[in-house]
Amino acid sequence: MSFLFSVVQQEVIRLGGRVVHSAVVETTHLVANSVLRTVKFLTALAVVQHVVTSEWIEQSGMAGHFLGNF
Repeated sequence: MSFLFSVVQQEVIRLGGRVVHSAVVETTHLVANSVLRTVKFLTALAVVQHVVTSEWIEQSGMAGHFLGNF
């Protein structure tokens, strides 16, 4: 696990979100800095409502809440 990934996870949790490692029905956001063509990524796309970047998580952290602009 990379340092950046760990920091993003910690920020999501601090903001009141949950981190999961596989797509589940209640998953709402996928954090990805690039589009991948893996089974895990494509499966998540079928479930999530929003695909966001780690930059969005960082900006949300600075604001103290998840931002509404995706």
